[in-house]
Amino acid sequence: MKKLLVLLGLAGALFAARYPMIAEYNYLKGCIGTHSNMEDYCICTLNAIENKYSLEEFITALQDKQKAKQLIDFAVNECLDKLKK
Repeated sequence: MKKLLVLLGLAGALFAARYPMIAEYNYLKGCIGTHSNMEDYCICTLNAIENKYSLEEFITALQDKQKAKQLIDFAVNECLDKLKK
């Protein structure tokens, strides 16, 4: 029983930073577009953004060009290795 509680706690911590599924879907749909070879890169950028920015910070950044550029630059730098494949 104790192991189950620990595993549930860890699972909750792993998914705590995730955005609502519809937000993730819309981000990935826009990022991947018609280029299926971009999937790993787009997933990487989404994970990087989710791990650094709250949903509120993400939405606020998208409404400000300077903040949006910083957010995108951060995600791109975190995931450049995914583009080289």
